[in-house]
Amino acid sequence: MHSRTIIVIVILFFFPRSITLIPEENEDMWHAYNIISEGNYVRASTIRKVQQETATGSSSSNRIRTTLTIQVEGIDFDTQACVLRLKGRNVSENQFVKARRYNSVINALAN
Repeated sequence: MHSRTIIVIVILFFFPRSITLIPEENEDMWHAYNIISEGNYVRASTIRKVQQETATGSSSSNRIRTTLTIQVEGIDFDTQACVLRLKGRNVSENQFVKARRYNSVINALAN
């Protein structure tokens, strides 16, 4: 049995207007690419590498899933891999990513 990652993309136009897209097929990523515009706010789940330092000074890194809300400054779609890449500044700080930092959110369906 294959487990599948659920991707939820929330496009925030102007409060309270938003749409939620849960891509189920590769074509859905293409539709998201055509809906999202520069300046939109997009909330999406993504993987980040987080480095932690221990009391002894050694460090380790873990990959964690977190949710980012970015103001879109760039949009790219890889038609061969059906991968949507959004670039922009994080507007909502969380424990792993500070606000106003540049980030990329890359979404692809897991097979």
